[in-house]
Amino acid sequence: MKPVFHLNTTSAQQLSCLTGVALWFGFLFLVWKRLRIRTAIEAAWVGAGWFVATFLFETFVLNRNMSRAEILQTYNVADGEFWGLALLTIGLLPIFFFQWKRERNVRLPG
Repeated sequence: MKPVFHLNTTSAQQLSCLTGVALWFGFLFLVWKRLRIRTAIEAAWVGAGWFVATFLFETFVLNRNMSRAEILQTYNVADGEFWGLALLTIGLLPIFFFQWKRERNVRLPG
C-alpha cells in the first residue's frame, strides 16, 4: 500500500526545521517575562548565547556519527538545507521579539 503523504528527505528536514523554529517561538513567548530582558543589548546577548549553545550542541554532541564536512553541509541553504536559517532565527528571535514587544507594548503571559 502506497503512503498517502510522503516527504523526501530534504522536504522532511525542511519541515522539521520550520517546526523547530515555531516551537522555539512558542517557548520564547511563554518564558519572555522570566527572562527579564529590558534592553535590545540584553536580547542580543540571549540570542547569541542560544545561537552558540545550539551550534555547539548540534556540532559536537548530537553529531549523529557524521563527519565535520557532513555537519557543515547541513548549513548549506543553496542545497535546500534550512538548518542554517533555523539556527540564525534562533539567534535573532530574542531581538525581534524584544522590538515587537516594545513597539506594540504587548503584554505577554508569565
